[in-house]
Amino acid sequence: MDDAAPDPGGTPDHQHDDRSEQPDDPAADLVGRPVEEAGHLAEERGWRVRSHRPDDLLTMDHVDDRLNLEHDDDGVVRRTWFG
Repeated sequence: MDDAAPDPGGTPDHQHDDRSEQPDDPAADLVGRPVEEAGHLAEERGWRVRSHRPDDLLTMDHVDDRLNLEHDDDGVVRRTWFG
């Protein structure tokens, strides 16, 4: 019998909820696009948008219809997820 408590650690929601790697991800086509273009396309689809760089501080609130666009220093979307 294992009495060890489950590890409450892990990665924050904004890291493990990455949907850009899922084949049925509705936002997968935004990866690789300029962040401004990706943001406009996401808004046309009815999603709220939050764009940021990988090291930016983010709030931990979860918003189901908010698409997060993580972009590099060149402004190219590298990862997407909802929340």
